[in-house]
Amino acid sequence: GTLIEPLSCVMRGQQKVRLGLGDKVFVAGGGPIGLLHVALAKASGAALVVCSEPSAIRRKAALQAGADYVLDPTSDDPGSFIGDVTDGTGADVVITAAPIHAVQTAAIALAGRGGRILFFGGLPKSRPTVEIDSNIVHYRELIIAGTSASTNQNCRDAANLMNSGVLALDWLVSDVIALDDFMDAIDKVQDATSLKVVLAPSPE
Repeated sequence: GTLIEPLSCVMRGQQKVRLGLGDKVFVAGGGPIGLLHVALAKASGAALVVCSEPSAIRRKAALQAGADYVLDPTSDDPGSFIGDVTDGTGADVVITAAPIHAVQTAAIALAGRGGRILFFGGLPKSRPTVEIDSNIVHYRELIIAGTSASTNQNCRDAANLMNSGVLALDWLVSDVIALDDFMDAIDKVQDATSLKVVLAPSPE
């Protein structure tokens, strides 16, 4: 139940960039939202899903979510990697699921001709701008989109999808913590080894 709302936001984003059957997808960020993007992309028929994430634990989770390949952006070059696994054509869809300026800037170069880019992770309000190579956007005829939140229908669709059994996401809840231990839960959220942290009045 705790995953329905974030999944509904992910669904809205992927619908915006028309992610579907046969697409080659690059997801930047392997936190809970990025993992949901990976899982939904595979469920939607993506032919290839690559996830970029510096945390080894979250890279392992991305493979569990259905990623075909994972890479560590601190040691692997995403541009070279996506070029290798797509035979130089680039990604059809690039999703930035991390609020990092460099990730949004790099997303443009990862997309192939006619690619669609989703800026999903919002940037800090104190510095909300990035510089991009608009010539790449122009000559590759790219589409850049953004979404925020979701609609009631997105929530109904997400609930129906989870109830159908197409997406098994129980593994994404890494910790269930008692409400009395609220501060422990806050610490867990800050820990890159955690995925989705759930507060429960009675964890049993």
